[in-house]
Amino acid sequence: TDAPANGEAAAVEPMDIVELEKRMATVLPDGWKLGQIKAEQPGTTYGEFKREILAEAFAAIVMPYNVGAHDSSEFNYASGKLDRLTYSRAIRIEQSDWEIDCLQRVFWAWYDEAALIPGYLPEGLPPAAEWIVTWYWDGLEDIDPEKAAKSAQVRLRSGQTSYPALYAPAGLDHETEMSKQAAALGMSLEEYRRRLADSLLGPTGSTESRSQSDAVTETA
Repeated sequence: TDAPANGEAAAVEPMDIVELEKRMATVLPDGWKLGQIKAEQPGTTYGEFKREILAEAFAAIVMPYNVGAHDSSEFNYASGKLDRLTYSRAIRIEQSDWEIDCLQRVFWAWYDEAALIPGYLPEGLPPAAEWIVTWYWDGLEDIDPEKAAKSAQVRLRSGQTSYPALYAPAGLDHETEMSKQAAALGMSLEEYRRRLADSLLGPTGSTESRSQSDAVTETA
């Protein structure tokens, strides 16, 4: 209140209502002024509220907030990449479930129909019971392609992965892509593969050369 000089304000009932009329001057009781409730502590803003609601919705489908909201402004590189790890695992599990529950059934239903058409399937195929049906899904692009390429090279050299495993996330068949690259470089597929092996493991004759060199040294 704005207390008058004598310190006595007009008596007003608590939570009393004062009618305000448009375009009219309003006089309050002596010693009182107009005001409204004011939160002294930091209150939740609309942006914070919306973020929490969206984060809860995205969590139900194991999707990071920055992916679902298309907003990485509050993420650094490490935290953004860490959140995508669980997301990519969830996607792989979902894809595996689709293969088992749906795609395999569709494929074998197609095969039953295709087998009835004379000459439709290539000759010389092994029995269908021996087939291994593989599905190629588009993978998630790495946010740092250079580091991903170096990591792939290290894993190839150490035998922790293979070319089929590297091509599969891109939805590509490694044999088809290697044939294209060999043709583009003007060499046979066998020569291209040999050079790839040499670049990963070293020339095939290097081990024999070292063995012969060691034998000569021991003899001397």
